[in-house]
Amino acid sequence: MTEEALDNALSKSKVGQEAAVLTRNAGWAAKVAPAASTTISTAFIGVDVYNSETPVRTLGKDLIAAGATESLSGLVVSLAPRAGAIILATDSVVATGGGLAIAAGAVAYYDECVPLSVQHRIEAGAKDMLDMRWSDGWDKWTRG
Repeated sequence: MTEEALDNALSKSKVGQEAAVLTRNAGWAAKVAPAASTTISTAFIGVDVYNSETPVRTLGKDLIAAGATESLSGLVVSLAPRAGAIILATDSVVATGGGLAIAAGAVAYYDECVPLSVQHRIEAGAKDMLDMRWSDGWDKWTRG
């Protein structure tokens, strides 16, 4: 049998049809997953910032942690062919731990280098902004 005949027979079989569906679904999932991940992360960051006593600090920490985690995840996956499958299994642990460590370092740097009085003024302004209702903001900006 030729390769073409085998492909034709496989595509007509139940296994071949199920494989085609799985391949289509995997392609769709590969396109949707990054957008879904970003949307979910953004929603959690928004809730975390809104409920925080220090919204600016929390936003910075969360954004740095998310960005560093994504960067480290890409780095770990790119190294996987050289290091083997074990690295793929620990990808999320390494990336998340590294991202949180980088964020903790950034927060420590912020705490050390920005005077406390300036931090309090920044956070107070952010809280006022978060407490303002949309209609109040619209009236303020449109002078209505």
